[in-house]
Amino acid sequence: MNKLLLGIILGLLAGVVAAIAIPRHHDTASANATATPSGRPAAPHDQVVRLGKPETATQGSATLRPVGAATIEATAHDPHGGPDWAVRVYRGERVLTPRMRQQGTDGVIGHLKCAQLGRIHDGRFGWLDARGTFRPTPPQWGTSSVVCSTPNAAAPLIGTLSPITDPDASAARVRSTIVWGMAGPDARTVRIKVSNISATTQRATPHHAFLMALPARFGQHDVHVGVVYNNGHTASGPANTDRITLVARAPDPNGGLPYGLVTAPSIVPGGAARGETCLFGGGVRVVGDRAGAVDYRRDVLSELEVNGGGGCGSDAQALRKMTCLPGIASGTGDTASEGGDTGGTGRVARRTQRSRTTITMRCAPGVDRVTLQTPRDVRTLVLSPTAHAALAVYDGQFTTGGIRWTAHFQDGHTKSGAVPDVGF
Repeated sequence: MNKLLLGIILGLLAGVVAAIAIPRHHDTASANATATPSGRPAAPHDQVVRLGKPETATQGSATLRPVGAATIEATAHDPHGGPDWAVRVYRGERVLTPRMRQQGTDGVIGHLKCAQLGRIHDGRFGWLDARGTFRPTPPQWGTSSVVCSTPNAAAPLIGTLSPITDPDASAARVRSTIVWGMAGPDARTVRIKVSNISATTQRATPHHAFLMALPARFGQHDVHVGVVYNNGHTASGPANTDRITLVARAPDPNGGLPYGLVTAPSIVPGGAARGETCLFGGGVRVVGDRAGAVDYRRDVLSELEVNGGGGCGSDAQALRKMTCLPGIASGTGDTASEGGDTGGTGRVARRTQRSRTTITMRCAPGVDRVTLQTPRDVRTLVLSPTAHAALAVYDGQFTTGGIRWTAHFQDGHTKSGAVPDVGF
């Protein structure tokens, strides 16, 4: 009986301790923050959570040395109420690094005019990443969002990007879409048109810098910039704004953003006919329902950038003869910018091999799925109904053994083939 009474008392004490240890109320900041896979809080609505060290420029064979002051020529409010967006303009000298210069020379090899996109926080120009860290940014190459041209260039400099939530997670979403650039001092008017809804004439500045921050529902393909110059010449952009269509996706073996296979008009000069639909994959990443190149240093998606092979419509005759045309590529790809094998800078590394291998399958109409047999595994891929294509991504490389495929037709029969040995 005494033992039973002691147990009840201890149980009541444990309940009191638990009630004290578990808070009944959370403070506002904790309640509004969401955790990322790395354990760091995400920045709600593009707010500054912390200040980081100033951004340093990456070094190549040449660098940019600013000449004179950098001037803010365009600003725009952020759709989420975060720090204002801004475009600053400055002139600079293209200078060879000391190890690349000839003895007795100053290393100056050109003069440029540049426009740079950033955010304004407490009067400082910089970049805000997806985790809420604001870093002041110098006016140099190799830092966030700089475009440059020769001082007398007749064409405008036009940039587009979409800030995204933490790309170190296995999924991300677009926060907004930004269009920005500089038309030059000889421009008469600059107009930005958005998805046939509205057109806005930008305020004239000394270098006709322009900027617009749009809600996430607008993509980079929805934006068109038109410039009229004093001599009557017109120019527009950005280039390659034909809509990219996501037709297939494959999980990242390292747990990062999915890889994508997209259709887009041909962009290869001298290759397929201009405007012919081609497949691009391998380096394409998927953010929500959009695809493109992801910059893991700035946490942005560039929808208008696609790379990686897959083939164009001119292969129709070969498809009828071969049934399926496989494409295989291997290399480090964008893993270097993502922190190596982790696929991102903030996640715990998985036990995966270095590098990656991408297999693209394009098949003739009538084939609805393909089974791939590799030295690693056997997997069946369902082809997209429009492009008749599928994508598979593996970690590492296949140094031994072959790869075979089996096409499954809708009427039940099959046809098999082998992926050519490309030596890795």
